[in-house]
Amino acid sequence: MPHLIHEYFLDIQKKLVEDGDFDAIAKFAFSGKKHLQIVKEIFASATFLDLREDYYSIGWGGKCFCKFPYQNDEPPLKFFMNCIGDYVVNLTINYSLSRQRNYQLVIDKIVKEKKLHTFSLPAQAPALIKIESTFLDEFLPQFSTTLKHVTIPSVCMTSKLRDSINLESITVLDQFSEQLPIFCCKTKSLHLGLKKTQYPRQSFEKFIVEQPQISFALVSIKRVVLQVTIYDFKINRMILTDLTKYFPSLEIIKIIIPLDTKFFVSDFLQFYMPIIRNSVTVPSKVEIKFYKNKTNMKWRSLEQWKDVFNDFKFDESVSEFYCFRESIQSAGPESTIFEIHIPK
Repeated sequence: MPHLIHEYFLDIQKKLVEDGDFDAIAKFAFSGKKHLQIVKEIFASATFLDLREDYYSIGWGGKCFCKFPYQNDEPPLKFFMNCIGDYVVNLTINYSLSRQRNYQLVIDKIVKEKKLHTFSLPAQAPALIKIESTFLDEFLPQFSTTLKHVTIPSVCMTSKLRDSINLESITVLDQFSEQLPIFCCKTKSLHLGLKKTQYPRQSFEKFIVEQPQISFALVSIKRVVLQVTIYDFKINRMILTDLTKYFPSLEIIKIIIPLDTKFFVSDFLQFYMPIIRNSVTVPSKVEIKFYKNKTNMKWRSLEQWKDVFNDFKFDESVSEFYCFRESIQSAGPESTIFEIHIPK
């Protein structure tokens, strides 16, 4: 019976934490020793942690449930915040050195337990990494046996990270920087963020001639995901030719493209299909994922989309979007599955 009562209070207080009711949390916690222990256990059990310049967030199962904004330049419920760390598997940081003292106990616990599975550093970070460039070089390799998914700006890619971590996926928040081909770490999947500068000042081919020390890890990459703007037709041609040449194990290219109008879909079909047919080397699959870039766009019905893709096979088993596929023979010995994702 005492165990059931304890679990009952845990559930109640966890709901208060998820609701972000600071006063209710404090009132409950300091109403008795057992209640205090319950709140400590709840904070200590957090598996998701987001540490920012003016707030921190905690959650469970990889999802953020509660945001705690700073009060008088201090994190609220700091006593309980310092209980976090033993079970954190998903960590995001974006704070300056002036905040480091507030979070150091938590960071030390995360390092000690070595359970970290997913790490993110936003591109806009003021950021610890930009002020102290060795931070990630020292921090992330400590999780070399557990870390599987990393999201960082390209400026954070270094030879030490390249040589010390082996990932399932890495997301680089900017595209085609000089750090990418030299410092990319071993990973199965590479996700390149939205292009913010003109690509390329030079193609990968010219870059490799000038920079022969290309990362050995490029051989490990089987999947590349790119976000581009709808007007980057020339860029998209270079993407296909460069990626298939310099990622020799590549199996899937996925290109994510915003749509301002339904009519651009046909233009992209007429653009990509000849490129694939004229390429000697192609991956086994090329995916084009469109998404609506505007609200209240005029859209086609499923039957109208089937008319647009009249030579493609429609996959009825996919429920999240309309999925059309066609097998295209390249100029070489391989063919590729050309798959189109249309939002409903």
